[in-house]
Amino acid sequence: MQNLSFDWIGTFKGESITWIITGLINTVLVTVVGSCFATIFTAILFFLKKISNNFLKFFISSLTSIIRKTPFLVQLFFWYFSAWNILPKLWIESILNFSNIKIFSYNIYLCTSEFICSVWSLAIFTSVYLIEEIQSGLNKLSKGQKEAALSQGLNTWCIYCKILLPQSICNSYQPIISQYLNLIKLSSLTSAIGFGELTYHIHQIESVNAHSIEAFAIGTILYLILGLSISCILSYLFKKKS
Repeated sequence: MQNLSFDWIGTFKGESITWIITGLINTVLVTVVGSCFATIFTAILFFLKKISNNFLKFFISSLTSIIRKTPFLVQLFFWYFSAWNILPKLWIESILNFSNIKIFSYNIYLCTSEFICSVWSLAIFTSVYLIEEIQSGLNKLSKGQKEAALSQGLNTWCIYCKILLPQSICNSYQPIISQYLNLIKLSSLTSAIGFGELTYHIHQIESVNAHSIEAFAIGTILYLILGLSISCILSYLFKKKS
């Protein structure tokens, strides 16, 4: 039986290091943009659910239930292979006109169908879980706070923004951070539609030079660093506001 030999230096040379950097940048971009959209979608869906009519509340609840009970990979395939292709051709052509615009000195493209569908899927999937975490934080608050605010003449928007939501987020900031960390991990599945994030390029290294242990070890470490960084940043921001 031959002893295992590792070539760590070879993994950081030539195309391999370029692929790693490209994948890392793509992962950071899809995570940051997806997190921003997830936050926006969460705010919109939450307030619509709270202040809209019964039909819209039922629609949002049904949508939330469907997304929570179906695998992310299935949703990703739906948005990429189905929903994207039924968009008006003018829209698709207008978007793809910018698909050749490259940022940095690597193959980083933001206006591709893969990137857009990845961001959209991650944002929608994460937002429905964020809503539930915020709601669980609200459930810990006394109902008398809302009643007292209403008696002072405050409207629903002001009550949630100024009184209830800040307390809810403080009560559930750890589960909320976990959902953003989960978004990073789910981004690895976007390689299934050809998006060149970190996992996609790690597979490339493994298939070209057979350095599978080195490549996946590096990928694991980079995901760990990303997760710890985002966790520390979000924890600091939440504690600062609390």
